[in-house]
Amino acid sequence: MTANRNVYTPEQRTIKRVGLITNPVAGNSSQDVSAIAAAEFMRHGVNVTSATGLDPESTRNIASWMLKDPHVDAIVIAGGDGLINHVLQVQAGSDKPMGIVPAGTGNDFAHHYGIPRNPARAARVILNGKAQHTDIGIHTTADGASEYFATITCCGFDSRVNDRSNRLSWPTGTPRYVVAVLMEIPSFHGYPATVTLDHTTVLEQDSFTTVAVGNTSSYGGGMKISPHADHTDGLLDITVINGMSIPRALRTFPKVFKGEFSSQDGVFTYHAKHVRIELTGAPVYSDGDYVCDPPVDIEIAPAQGFFLVP
Repeated sequence: MTANRNVYTPEQRTIKRVGLITNPVAGNSSQDVSAIAAAEFMRHGVNVTSATGLDPESTRNIASWMLKDPHVDAIVIAGGDGLINHVLQVQAGSDKPMGIVPAGTGNDFAHHYGIPRNPARAARVILNGKAQHTDIGIHTTADGASEYFATITCCGFDSRVNDRSNRLSWPTGTPRYVVAVLMEIPSFHGYPATVTLDHTTVLEQDSFTTVAVGNTSSYGGGMKISPHADHTDGLLDITVINGMSIPRALRTFPKVFKGEFSSQDGVFTYHAKHVRIELTGAPVYSDGDYVCDPPVDIEIAPAQGFFLVP
């Protein structure tokens, strides 16, 4: 499936009422950010309907209700990549845009799209009403369960780091991911894997470090694993890091954080519409959360995202 290039052209929406969803897991920070954003909306005469999802299912139910309400012009989430993911499951492919007020740990979606971290400024982006269709991805597990994702799906050392990072309460953002990397380094090793691109090109090795597939540029709070990702090209960006020794990994990872790697560093990039990852020894993570153990199939969903952007 390929989208017409014209579908990515931003369009103007009038925002008179928003449905604002917050994440209780994020704690007081999310509530504070939500309150500041709501005040900014109301200062500009925009009505706000607020709700808090107690778990993924209730969050999706709330988003579904807001999606069906003809008086709600946009669904706004005050949270991070995980909350975006939950709402995306019902909002993807719809004609009602999603606005983002960053209040998560990594906020990689907001980082890629240039959405301000300041909640009042993020609210003003939403008020401006610039809406754009974007590519998102779909991952399908071995048992046939499919879900959308907005940023990156990964498997390998990075997914183990992600798992470790999710269990840390401090620090936040990129420093948390760096700490998790350092904690995982002593057990660092490669993983035997087969990666198939568009059902034809097969990458197979006894030792891959990681495979990352996405539509956006970073994960882990700013680690630029796909620095040239384009959310309007109808293609997935695939970054494969070959197996390497610990000393070489320590030299390579700073380059990956900055997005300044090359094939000489053992890091290779590809583009495809479909990717299958078969890997032994590491889980699959997507938008910062656990999905499944491999294998996993990943495909592009052209122009199925719809977001309010700067």
